[in-house]
Amino acid sequence: TPGEAYLRRVGRPAETWSFEDFARGDLSDRRWSVIVCSFAMHLCDRAYLPTLCMMLACSTDNLIILTPHKRPEIDPGWGWHLWSESRDPYWRIRLRRYSTQYPAEPPTLPMLAANEVDDDGDD
Repeated sequence: TPGEAYLRRVGRPAETWSFEDFARGDLSDRRWSVIVCSFAMHLCDRAYLPTLCMMLACSTDNLIILTPHKRPEIDPGWGWHLWSESRDPYWRIRLRRYSTQYPAEPPTLPMLAANEVDDDGDD
């Protein structure tokens, strides 16, 4: 299972938190420097996406989303401002960096090598 692979590689068990746990506020007392949602947030139920985003903003100032789609579309009213977006045209992966900070300079976080986003509407 993925949890077993993580344990073997990292040496500690993976957390089992769900989007629902964050949206309920179960983790709002925890803080991270960055939260990375990799190939998952586009699957989040749109009914609680705004609440999830607002609760994530309680736990970090920096959010990175890797997605194969244009979804999720994060509204700035949910506490997040898009700092950068890049796209790998071969793998069709989008990387979006969001921050709760606005309009100051974007936070210094390492970026993955990728091409600029093209808005040709082909996906």
